[in-house]
Amino acid sequence: MKNLIKIVTLGLVISTLSSKSFSGSSCKYDFFGNLTCNSTGNTGNWNSNTRTDFFGNDNHTIYDRDTNQTYNYSCRTDFFGNYVCN
Repeated sequence: MKNLIKIVTLGLVISTLSSKSFSGSSCKYDFFGNLTCNSTGNTGNWNSNTRTDFFGNDNHTIYDRDTNQTYNYSCRTDFFGNYVCN
């Protein structure tokens, strides 16, 4: 469930970067459990990495190759079980 929330949150973040759909992306986990996604098709020109730190916070880095900008987000699960990003 937490991984689904990560992907949905990442999709929402990416959709703010581009008006195109999140459906054209390729994501995979590496040996350390980090999630890496790349755009495919006409969904924009971006890539993203998600890493979980020692405290269980998810650190998202999104690089938009069209605008040459990097966006960083940190997400955590709060006391009530909400997945909160800032």
